[in-house]
Amino acid sequence: MQDLLLQIQETVRAYREARDNLENLSLQRIKELHSLFTSEDYTLQFLNKEAKGNLTSLVSKLEARIPKQISDLRYIVMPRASNYAKGVKALKNDCLIDSSNAQPTFSYHVDPKNSSLWAITPRPLTFEENIKARVDDYETLFDENGNERDLNLRTRLFNTYLDSCTGIAYKAKTTKFKIVTECSELINIASNFNEHYLPIDYGSINGIELDSSQGIYNQLLTPKQILEHPAWNEFIKDKSLLKTYIDLFFKLKPGDGKMRFWVNKETKKNELRALYVNGIDSDSYANGNYDLYYSASFLRVTQKAPTALSREKF
Repeated sequence: MQDLLLQIQETVRAYREARDNLENLSLQRIKELHSLFTSEDYTLQFLNKEAKGNLTSLVSKLEARIPKQISDLRYIVMPRASNYAKGVKALKNDCLIDSSNAQPTFSYHVDPKNSSLWAITPRPLTFEENIKARVDDYETLFDENGNERDLNLRTRLFNTYLDSCTGIAYKAKTTKFKIVTECSELINIASNFNEHYLPIDYGSINGIELDSSQGIYNQLLTPKQILEHPAWNEFIKDKSLLKTYIDLFFKLKPGDGKMRFWVNKETKKNELRALYVNGIDSDSYANGNYDLYYSASFLRVTQKAPTALSREKF
């Protein structure tokens, strides 16, 4: 009887964990909870009436966070461009001529003086979308033909740095900076731009402001420090994704400290730069001091033809 009570208590705790803390669960824990709630475990019958009624919805939420064995999307690493602006131009050009293009888009005013004139353009992935692409590609176990993908294929996106359209704006002579997830200045950068950074009016930048004097920056971080880091949490809003990525990266490259967050401090002028994530050889640093005239590496997204396997839940 005592064993039964303990098992029932554990099931109730698991239900409450999934219900109240879904955003912060690792992928492994999500899979464990999903397996429990979709099994024929007899202790599920001891959940109260409300919990039983909510269980189907909760299982659906868990399933939505479990990657498919075959992704409907394909990530293409673009040829490395000589600088950021040329990389953005090449990305847009390739998207426009690809009938299978699935790149995210960005809407903007063509003429700031005329609010009725809008345009839509393909854009680079955000910093968070690059992180998600690495996780999704790693979790894609089979290719579109049903062949198993080996570890080298599943980790290929970790072998290069990935540029983004996420901007990091620095306030001159301070340690303050702002985060711009989809930065219009970077998305619509002039194709001939070849300077260190974009000059800006810091006060006009609309973004979340942080202060690098209030946190651990430019130093290696432990998993716990990354999870609690103000910038990592602002740049990756999906806490489950952040935890999954941390677990995955430290699994691929064990060690005490990784994933430092590089920023500039007390710049002479206001600056706007692009945030990128480094590859596995550089410990997946989040790099906010990138010079825009350096080489750039972007991900392009295309749609795969559906297959029988890709229609499975996972």
